Amino acid sequence: MKVSVVSGDALLREGLLSILAHQATFRVSGSSDSVASAEASVGDIPIDLMVIDGSSVSSKDWASIKNIRNAGVKVVMISNGAKQEKDNADSVVERSGGAANLFQGLRLALGQGTTSHVREPGAYYGTYPRMLTPREHEVAMMIAQGMPNRRISETIGLREQSVKNLVSTIMRKLDCENRVQVALKLASKS
Repeated sequence: MKVSVVSGDALLREGLLSILAHQATFRVSGSSDSVASAEASVGDIPIDLMVIDGSSVSSKDWASIKNIRNAGVKVVMISNGAKQEKDNADSVVERSGGAANLFQGLRLALGQGTTSHVREPGAYYGTYPRMLTPREHEVAMMIAQGMPNRRISETIGLREQSVKNLVSTIMRKLDCENRVQVALKLASKS
């Protein structure tokens, strides 16, 4: 899911981009400091979802937001208390709600329900104390297939550095010194 962030507040914009970039579900496609420039980029950059800081929206921006939505982009508004927010957004989240509230709003805008947690708890693979999380197991299986970090990062939508960190964690948990040993351990378990 390609997402863009609009906020006149550079710190908020960078914070939202960072939070979204660390979620496998989202791929950050850009950011803007104004609704007008975001509207102009909609045709150039494919975007599925746009998070707009309500405090960056002026009275003349509501028409631009309607145009963005008419272009097929889902809009999540970070509430500033304006009456137009609910009418011009697919989802509205409270500024004080935190990351869980943001992700709930994103899921709601995408039509994926209203659950209140950020990630589903999943099964663990292996035995205590060296259990792999579902994400670690997924990456370990890709390692076993001989995929390099860059290809793994492209496949699952994480940054390459995050994949490197996961590979290190997997090797530590499985008590392996290299990727070949990870593949052999996984092969012996199946």
